Amino acid sequence: MKLFQALPLFLASSCSGFTFIPQQQTRSSPIRTALNAVPKADSYKVTLLPGDGIGPEITDATKAVLKTLCDRCGFQLNFEEALIGGAAIDAVNDPFPQESLDQCLASDSVLLACIGGYKWDNNPRE
Repeated sequence: MKLFQALPLFLASSCSGFTFIPQQQTRSSPIRTALNAVPKADSYKVTLLPGDGIGPEITDATKAVLKTLCDRCGFQLNFEEALIGGAAIDAVNDPFPQESLDQCLASDSVLLACIGGYKWDNNPRE
């Protein structure tokens, strides 16, 4: 299991008084192994890819939920936004700019919202 798959489970399990125990998982399960392999930290860098259409609204609501989780569980998420999808096409004429990819690779986690819409339907597929 890769870090980006385990991070949501790790964040949930890092809350005091809450332990994630998957049903029908043994002690040596891949999930438990991945959780133990990820060192706990006080803060995590999260790249937000709000995209276009309803994506920015979804991202704002998700950030509010995650900030509440952080307050209750004693860790911090540092959010940085990057361009993707139609918003990136409009801004820099590239659906996934290299700067966005670099920012995602440098993050602990990436949150992708919605991309695509009628405005960009006739663009060439890549």
